[in-house]
Amino acid sequence: MKSILLGLLLFLQPTNTFVNTNGGVQRLLTKTNVSFGQLVCNAVTCDSTIVIVPAKSKVVSVIADLTTTFACTAVCTTATLSFTAGKTAGGNQYLTTFDADNAVLQRGLADGDLGASINRANAIQGGDTPSWSAATTISARFTSDTGNIGNGTVTNLSQGNIVFYVVYEVLP
Repeated sequence: MKSILLGLLLFLQPTNTFVNTNGGVQRLLTKTNVSFGQLVCNAVTCDSTIVIVPAKSKVVSVIADLTTTFACTAVCTTATLSFTAGKTAGGNQYLTTFDADNAVLQRGLADGDLGASINRANAIQGGDTPSWSAATTISARFTSDTGNIGNGTVTNLSQGNIVFYVVYEVLP
């Protein structure tokens, strides 16, 4: 019986079909912590690399867990602090702008939190492939609408912590 089924399967195999590689898609999770002390940019914006995904990767999920709200000690104004996340510096392709100073929260758990590259209406095959041929840096941008975040050496923030979770698949 097995030989009959195997013969039938071989018979049904399309002609001119060659399998060069057998393997599974590798699904990975990265967890990146961004603390207030890391944000020392002498500007009103500060970019942090969350993860660098290899070529031929599909970003499936990006979640931000704001575990401690951010606050300014000097220069910047606490009520104007926010984050985005995307595949370009300052981009919001994965997470749209959200408040970083009001209350602890999680972003990326609802479709309305997601940017245009990964939300339900725009995700292709359940995610976003940022580049087929090159690695892509996924970054978060911290913004203070009023006053610099740091002076280039030290931060102007007194508290704050956010954890980014990125799930992506890598093709063999």
